[in-house]
Amino acid sequence: MNGFKGCWKTIVILCVLFPLITGCVTQPPTENVTSSLPPIFTAPIGGFVQPENNTIRDANVTFESDYLFYSGTWAGDVKYFVSSERNDQKWNDRSALFVEPSSITAEPNHTYFAKVYLNTSSIPKDFFIPQPIWIVPETSVLYSDYVLFFNVSLDGKSSQYCNDTIRFASFDYPSSADSDVIEVEKGSLSIKKGETKFFNITYRPMWYTGMQEISYSSSKTPLNVTITPAHFFARHSSYWTSEGPDFIYPLVVKITAPSNVKSGRYLVNFTQHGGGKVIFDTWIKCEDCKEIAQPQKMFVVNVTVE
Repeated sequence: MNGFKGCWKTIVILCVLFPLITGCVTQPPTENVTSSLPPIFTAPIGGFVQPENNTIRDANVTFESDYLFYSGTWAGDVKYFVSSERNDQKWNDRSALFVEPSSITAEPNHTYFAKVYLNTSSIPKDFFIPQPIWIVPETSVLYSDYVLFFNVSLDGKSSQYCNDTIRFASFDYPSSADSDVIEVEKGSLSIKKGETKFFNITYRPMWYTGMQEISYSSSKTPLNVTITPAHFFARHSSYWTSEGPDFIYPLVVKITAPSNVKSGRYLVNFTQHGGGKVIFDTWIKCEDCKEIAQPQKMFVVNVTVE
């Protein structure tokens, strides 16, 4: 952690390039399907990049945390507001807690970084007294009475998917055993030549999954396979449902068997790129196959062409 004097350095808005091109565009719209996608894929979305970075042990340092905003198909003025609360007492001292930049003008399909600074000397001293470890059963994460709130307004209106929180601890505690979940509607399906079938994939990130780009790919196959959307930005749900919506990402897979394809069984491998850290397994669940937990975020769908 840097000293508080480092906060006075010039802050530059960073852009994530995808692919490596000039500008900030990171995710070109999905052709012909953008208008039909659920709002969570098209609306502005943002969150902390490392939500698990929530331990403060020293009262004489500056805590820093990166926040990533993705504009989706929207454009307009964005304003950031940070505040903290402990035992129902709120603080909004900009000399001790602030965000840089505090406002931006966003363009569609762009990403923007901001950084939160907290002077830990402003935290009440009893926060640093060793506390008992209390894991909340409903969320499997640490309870803390000291919370940092990051709120976002879009053209003066509240945002649906951009607000975030950090619940601080002053000591190390066991990491949650909970994992990201990928729910696959069907582990196998039968299809006739010339026919098209659909099934759903649902991605549910856990609280430690930072704001980032997610993409899906499938293995080579004589079948025509399309995943919608194939790439998108995703983030964790808040610690408590009262602090924001659940972040659930529903995808649709379309499989078509060409009229000239041979009858038989085809194994189609799907891979999710991005998401929870590799040190945590991801649960793969489906209605007609065995649940597995593995770090690669891969699953197979058995397609039989009649």
